[in-house]
Amino acid sequence: MGTVLPLLCALTWLPMALPLGAQPQDPIPVGTETRTSFKAIVRNSEGAPVPHAQVSLKGASQTFGLTTDEAGTCQIRQVPVGRYKVRVLLSGLSMLEREVTLGVGGTSTFNLQLEGPIPVATPDPRPTSPGPPAEGVQITTESFSGSGRGALKQTLEGAASRKTWLISIIPVEADHSLLVYSSHRPPDHQGYELILLPGPLTAEGLQKTLQAYASDKRFIGLHRLIDGSCLLVFSNV
Repeated sequence: MGTVLPLLCALTWLPMALPLGAQPQDPIPVGTETRTSFKAIVRNSEGAPVPHAQVSLKGASQTFGLTTDEAGTCQIRQVPVGRYKVRVLLSGLSMLEREVTLGVGGTSTFNLQLEGPIPVATPDPRPTSPGPPAEGVQITTESFSGSGRGALKQTLEGAASRKTWLISIIPVEADHSLLVYSSHRPPDHQGYELILLPGPLTAEGLQKTLQAYASDKRFIGLHRLIDGSCLLVFSNV
């Protein structure tokens, strides 16, 4: 046994050899941007999926807007890794906020469960004309920051002059929203009207306002202001 122990100790200090032809891996250069995928699953308090929820993913320099499908899921690829704030909105109401970290490797999946009653938008009882097929329709987005009714209306009128019409608004934070446009003009669109809804915003207050204007206007979305009030954007029809 006196000769075995020194041999084991010597083997312990032998450097590990690389396989034939292998090269040591270089470290990731500092500052290299690494991207990953983000996936969210939105469910209500009973565990059922929530379709058509607006999900915003706000990072230090970029904001992404998504909408859940019928299974309550949404996904986006090629997102830089890092820390983000996730917000879930329904009918313009913020239902959930959470800080998340997107890391390297695979898809970062987050289960987002909403608490409390789910607001239901007032349905439009009027029949709508069928639109053209989706082929050839261009969807564009624009970031809007501001608190004035005139500034937002001027932005929408400028988009209309470029033959693009607002189809959705995704509130990101106070005085900041993402505007979504379509190159297809709704057949019954007769211009925009902006209604100021004093804060604080509640589901009951929003529903009463939408009901009051349902006869001759179609609700598109809302822009939250820094004082807690909102600008409701309607299409005159």
